[in-house]
Amino acid sequence: MKQHLLILFILITHISFAQEKGSSGPLKNRISAGLNLSSNGIGPQVAMAILKNRPLVARLEGRYYYKNIDESKVDNDQNTWLVDGYFKRGSIGLLIDYHPFKNSFKITAGYSFLINEVSNKAILRDSVPAGSIKISPDEIGTISGGYKINPSPYLGIGIGRTLPKKRFGFSFEVGTYITNVPVISFKATNLLAPITGVYPAELFVDDFKSYPLLPVISFGMSVKLGKL
Repeated sequence: MKQHLLILFILITHISFAQEKGSSGPLKNRISAGLNLSSNGIGPQVAMAILKNRPLVARLEGRYYYKNIDESKVDNDQNTWLVDGYFKRGSIGLLIDYHPFKNSFKITAGYSFLINEVSNKAILRDSVPAGSIKISPDEIGTISGGYKINPSPYLGIGIGRTLPKKRFGFSFEVGTYITNVPVISFKATNLLAPITGVYPAELFVDDFKSYPLLPVISFGMSVKLGKL
């Protein structure tokens, strides 16, 4: 995923520079490239004015964050589990910034392919007593679980321009992805095998039904391409 975002950024930036260098026409001073830092990851963004007076700006952005989970301890009742896995967040989206008052205030809408995924594998740290014997963690088995979120629409509001009036610009945005109910999967081995399956999240957490939202806060830095 990191390589894909880097290639995307290099290709679009190269094309944008080539267009600006060889054109004094409608694309002049209407393309920017930059970096987006958000609660959903970090990555490149490219923006282009749709209309000449710039009330509408289209932007393509990618974000990515990855965290490895290595033998994290989780206490459950009288047992301690050792958890391994990973946590991914990110998105690749096409968004439209609308500046209704022709100033830095903007309303944003678009659609993103979310990279929001968790995958964990847990095993008991200690043996469990059963009468006069003890059952080892390997005999009890492991639990693997995770969830994924499907592509989602996005709505947000903010201040600043992804296509700056001068050479450099900054922007701040608060928004949310309108997500579907994620699907949670479980896979277990040995004595825990009967819980294996795939279940809609609402079977476990009722709030997924009432609040199908994934809030995000982002901060962007942009540089206008071409001559000013």
